[in-house]
Amino acid sequence: MFSNQTAELSLNRPVAAIDAIRADKVNSKFIVGTSSARVSEDNHLLLLTFHPESNHLGIDGRFSHPTGPVEHIRTSPSDPSYVLTTAESESGAATLWKIPSDAIERIPTEGDYGGSGNDEDEDYYDRDASNTNDIDIDNDNVSAMKECATLQASPATDSNKSKVADIAWRRNAWDEDPSSDSSMGDVATLCCDGTLTQWDVNFGSAESTRRVDVNVSSLRMNLSPRMAWDPHQSDLTSISTGDIVQIVDWRESPSSSSITMNSHSGHPHHRYGITDLDYNPNKPNILVTSGKDGLLKFWDLRKTGNGYYDMNSADDSGTINNSARKTKLRPLFVARGGHRHWSTRVLYNPFHDQLVLSAGTDSLVNLWRISTISSAPLLTFDDEQQQQQASNTINGSNITAVSSEEPVALQNLQESEGPNIRVSRYEHMDSVNAIAWSAADAWIYMSASYDGKVVLNHVPSNEKYKILL
Repeated sequence: MFSNQTAELSLNRPVAAIDAIRADKVNSKFIVGTSSARVSEDNHLLLLTFHPESNHLGIDGRFSHPTGPVEHIRTSPSDPSYVLTTAESESGAATLWKIPSDAIERIPTEGDYGGSGNDEDEDYYDRDASNTNDIDIDNDNVSAMKECATLQASPATDSNKSKVADIAWRRNAWDEDPSSDSSMGDVATLCCDGTLTQWDVNFGSAESTRRVDVNVSSLRMNLSPRMAWDPHQSDLTSISTGDIVQIVDWRESPSSSSITMNSHSGHPHHRYGITDLDYNPNKPNILVTSGKDGLLKFWDLRKTGNGYYDMNSADDSGTINNSARKTKLRPLFVARGGHRHWSTRVLYNPFHDQLVLSAGTDSLVNLWRISTISSAPLLTFDDEQQQQQASNTINGSNITAVSSEEPVALQNLQESEGPNIRVSRYEHMDSVNAIAWSAADAWIYMSASYDGKVVLNHVPSNEKYKILL
């Protein structure tokens, strides 16, 4: 039976990073990092498990994070006990941790549903729902993790430039049995100065295997660079710097391997800068970006460079005339209206690429169904006439089928019929900078806001049936 109820925890600490325990394909487990800047408050990693039979989030372990407020979390795709984090610290490095095996393997009990059992604790929030739990981190048992390695990739002397801005643990185990491969996969770090480094962490330590220096001279708008590792081609990585995306081929020098896509040449960009990006896990060459303009844009990376020629200007032999005009590249799809302020995060569902999550500083978490550019579209359109017929007007706004050449604005935000819609939304009380899909259940996702509220949501049942049937 499908559930549409939410499960919530209040951690009493700001939260800026979460990730699924990707190596666990049986239980929906997540790791959450607190991000308090107060000297009087310690920061922790919390291991959470979702219990579908009671619709509760259980706490399997609390671990101290001595390097500082957690900024990013990435878990191993093959070993559930390994996790990478970055923190707001002087070193600015990423750290590889090993979670105690008893916490990973333990059997949850009824007492794991949050709190220390002391209902008179003044630090507790009022409990107003059976599926909402509030915990006092300081009064609960906190364990230590083993610090395995430090990943400091940049030789820059300036601490601001040498700081690790993003980390990636290549998602090569979403559709694989972790026990079938002893490899822990590959890790990449991206520093603020553009140093991109790949690491071998197979033996519980970190050894640099290759490095490229990405040109970040265009980095502006006060945005840290972000990265996404191509799940279909291990040698390709996309990096955002300001309003520019660069595609880096690890096998070649940056000067010949970087494909710059910027606003001046009409390539992928957001007016006020790019905040996040992610690859389609099932369909190659498709990338989604989110921006400070509140938009989500979907791109076909095969259309890159300085523009492409209009083939209608070619002669009968196929030769392009010198007078042929260059056409500015356009996104495959633009999702508008989902966020009233910055869209901070965007994330594809690792199983069904029709589903996309986005979060923003407007406190919203949006679940989108973007079907027409997915690997298994719900609807197909053969010609322009059918596209016009498929355009629905609801409450004065249009929802239009996607064209392969023109961007389409998703204006209406109400639940409606159509291949590309916002399925649902959840509103937190504070800015949302952390979202994650479950690795064990394709229909579960988690979000966390800066006020410390962690919420687990389900994809609505009618959407599951549309995708599966």
